[in-house]
Amino acid sequence: MGATRGYYSLIQYCPDPSRAESANVGVALFCPDINFLDASISTNNERIERFFDKVSNQKMDLKDVAAAKNAMVARLRVEADSFRSIDDFEAFVRTRANEIRLTPPRPLKVADPEEELKHLFERLVGGRRKRTKSEKSKIMSPHVARLDTFLRRPSLRDRIQFDTQVIVPTLGRMLEIPYAYKNGTISLIKPESFPPEVRKAEDKAMKLAVEGNLIHREPHNGTVRKLIVLSNREGPTDGPLLKVRDILQKFNTEFVPSEEIDAFATKVEKEAQPA
Repeated sequence: MGATRGYYSLIQYCPDPSRAESANVGVALFCPDINFLDASISTNNERIERFFDKVSNQKMDLKDVAAAKNAMVARLRVEADSFRSIDDFEAFVRTRANEIRLTPPRPLKVADPEEELKHLFERLVGGRRKRTKSEKSKIMSPHVARLDTFLRRPSLRDRIQFDTQVIVPTLGRMLEIPYAYKNGTISLIKPESFPPEVRKAEDKAMKLAVEGNLIHREPHNGTVRKLIVLSNREGPTDGPLLKVRDILQKFNTEFVPSEEIDAFATKVEKEAQPA
């Protein structure tokens, strides 16, 4: 396609505005003429930890930093439909005044927004980055892609928490959770692709079962959490997926096969409570 107008903003971590010190942790790209808005953030906090711990002698809770970065990206995606012009985007940027903030948008010409976003991240942030929304959609099964669209509808999206991270108790491992909602418990939804070989599928299921069980056994702020694993592989629930379901259910972890995801989406809509 031909070049179009674009505007990019750096996503920065700034723990103390009075010092005017910040570290680039991601970048957002907005192309109003083609209704494109997405962001890419770093997968870890090594850069800001190195700078603020050693240079500024400031300590921070890296779990809170990771949550704040994810919250920024989630808010951008939730608000994307309301951005019609650069004025809308600039107004959003001005309202971000906490530790994770956006720099004033800068213009550029964009031929391919997805490639440009990758290039901006590599040039201005560096390191490993999380997949963008558009990249994730390319590896979603049709059922999971429909669920993603369903959960982002205006009538439901304010009750869903997008792209969060959970620390697995005991293991201390970070688990990426694309969707979460409250319904008396905290339901953590994680799509997974299981290999067709029974042994490999069992191995993956056992790893998820351990993580799900540890999460379930340790409430968050007094609320029980439950891991819900969605099959991101098309096909009936037979062979290895029967074993997967059996393993997960024995360890307080729910399994939803691909053919049941549409019904699961309806269940979420009925159950999800205000955030």
